[in-house]
Amino acid sequence: MPDVLRLLAVSRSGLTANEILDTLVAMGYQENVKVTQFDWLVFLKCIGSNLTESPYGVFNFAHQHLREIVEYVLLRKYIMNYLSFVAYRIESFSFKIRQLLLSQMILILLTIQCHSHSPASF
Repeated sequence: MPDVLRLLAVSRSGLTANEILDTLVAMGYQENVKVTQFDWLVFLKCIGSNLTESPYGVFNFAHQHLREIVEYVLLRKYIMNYLSFVAYRIESFSFKIRQLLLSQMILILLTIQCHSHSPASF
């Protein structure tokens, strides 16, 4: 599920399962494409030890390299679409989701700025 990996990549210190699932609903994963508990468990099984779960239920990447791969492969292509989506629909989200999305937008913009100044981006 690329959107879960994208959410984790732009989160500062990981997300709980409820935060992930609530954000997916806000992103349009509803009704026929809703992420069920079974889907979530299958995802966790497939991702294996590449994600860690803290004692507080916060999921995050087990290795920084995996985060960087997700940023490069999954985020670069979708950054502008994601930012446009969030900007267009931000008022329809709950306050908690708005805070999460706005912090993710800031992190995305900071990531873009950092990568644009690195030698690897040339």
